[in-house]
Amino acid sequence: MLDPTYHRRRVARQMQDPIYRAAYEQAAREIQTTDGRAAMTDPEAAALWAQTQALLAAGDIAGLAAAMCADAEGLADELAARTRGDAPLDKSEN
Repeated sequence: MLDPTYHRRRVARQMQDPIYRAAYEQAAREIQTTDGRAAMTDPEAAALWAQTQALLAAGDIAGLAAAMCADAEGLADELAARTRGDAPLDKSEN
């Protein structure tokens, strides 16, 4: 049987190591900075990323799968429209 608490316990044990903790916190700051920059350049992608993170944090795997499928279907429709020439290549052209 899969132990759902294993990862949390492992991270808690690793965070007791000061070198690991410092590296983890530095990586977390860098990821936050990158996410912030991405949000400024592409708000749509940032919103999708935030939704994905919220669903993962809540443990809503079914919701995450549904969101990914809906996004994939929307992307497929958009690509098909672009292929037919029905949609502009740049969203700013709308």
